[in-house]
Amino acid sequence: MRGKPYSSITKDCCLKQRQKGLSLNELVQIFQIPKTTIHDWVSNYPLSVSAKANIQSRIRIGQQKGVENARKLSTKIIPQPDYWTPELVLIVAHFLFDGYSTTKKDGFVYCSRNLSQIKRMNKLIKKVFSIEPHCKTDKNGVTKSFYFSVLFYRYIYKKKQELLRILPKSSLKLKKAFLKAFYDDEGCITFNKNIKKVRGYQYSKQILKLVEQLLCDFDIDSQINKNCTEVTITGKENLIRFKNLINFSPQIYINHNRKNGIWKYKIDKKTILEKALKSYRRNYMVWPCCLIAKLKLFSF
Repeated sequence: MRGKPYSSITKDCCLKQRQKGLSLNELVQIFQIPKTTIHDWVSNYPLSVSAKANIQSRIRIGQQKGVENARKLSTKIIPQPDYWTPELVLIVAHFLFDGYSTTKKDGFVYCSRNLSQIKRMNKLIKKVFSIEPHCKTDKNGVTKSFYFSVLFYRYIYKKKQELLRILPKSSLKLKKAFLKAFYDDEGCITFNKNIKKVRGYQYSKQILKLVEQLLCDFDIDSQINKNCTEVTITGKENLIRFKNLINFSPQIYINHNRKNGIWKYKIDKKTILEKALKSYRRNYMVWPCCLIAKLKLFSF
């Protein structure tokens, strides 16, 4: 026998209410009995035509209410900033790289293997748009944050194209935010005895050229490969500038379970970059005090 035993009187009362056309959920609310128990009682209980019709009607009403509630949630008024900030650039850029719109065009989804990155994104969106995410992790360890809002979808969709257009003439703060999002989502660091380089992958030729241009604004030289699938930073000075001016966010871990991977333990991109720079025989270049002061002006 499954679960707690109930009296025959309780069961008879439940069956009488079922005969009136009450749904399983309504019976659960009335009798405070688990749904599985009530289902066992009523599953083979014969119902009149009117009772069946009544139950189907109640189910349709419940479904309609659920749709209406979801629609109200998706059309909730949200803030829609008029001006670009580093936080807004980060959000829009992350959707450009590791995000996509929902099938029904009622929101956006952001994906990452790194919970630290998911938490950062959730915090940013809550701060800027007051939207709470719905998160779930698949069997491959990828966490997806769903942000449901029709207004949010329309706003982000418009801003994605606008961002690529305004960045070349934007401030260093905004440029840094875009590059930060790009390398957190699309970047990696290759480090062995003979090779030290930061790479960023992207199939959009427009974005690759934009990244190359923005890096140049920070005096970081880079090269786009022949197939236009990645942009690469090499050379000690360029790597040091990248570390000091852009860098990876903390706890952006590589997938150490890859069969062809060099690192067989959990390690983040930021730490690998540090190891690569420390491997150079000479010490880091010394940064002038005036330049360090300038960097602090657009750090965030």
